[in-house]
Amino acid sequence: KKVFLHFPNKIVLKLLIKLSKLKTSDNQKILAFFDQDSSDSSLLLDEFNVDRIKNIKRLIKDGKENNFHIIYRPHPLALNIKMAWLFFREGTSIEAEGSSRDLINKSHIISTFNSTVGFESLDTNKPIIVLGNAFYKNNSGVFSSLKSLLKNTDLVDKKERKEFVHRIKETHHFVNYF
Repeated sequence: KKVFLHFPNKIVLKLLIKLSKLKTSDNQKILAFFDQDSSDSSLLLDEFNVDRIKNIKRLIKDGKENNFHIIYRPHPLALNIKMAWLFFREGTSIEAEGSSRDLINKSHIISTFNSTVGFESLDTNKPIIVLGNAFYKNNSGVFSSLKSLLKNTDLVDKKERKEFVHRIKETHHFVNYF
């Protein structure tokens, strides 16, 4: 672990990505975890109530137990090398190339803490796992853990999601994802 601290972060990330490609499996469903900037205010506010590392380890453990291939997607503008190392060490893949939308499209489940990628994913029929306190966490098909998703037999209510996105777009000028 200490060896990696001597390399620049981008070099380490490239190495972890190459090594993690050896772990891919074509016959597993994909659970994509989208990280966010560790200085994001909504993430910092969650730190008082949410154990981020514990929730990630639980997500990975539950994913492995249920035969999911987990892909870690670092934030494109704020690489958290400690988080990338955690995911790599836990046996997941790391994918930093391509668009977020491409990874959303090829994934079966989307997960994040409270990133806008989760909000962006609302226009899909895919379940979303929110490990933090996202403003969209009470929407149809949004769960707090993989276990709660797997226990729930309700499908995503696309109409409810569409109405929610419409309300948000009407009230917030910054939202223009769809």
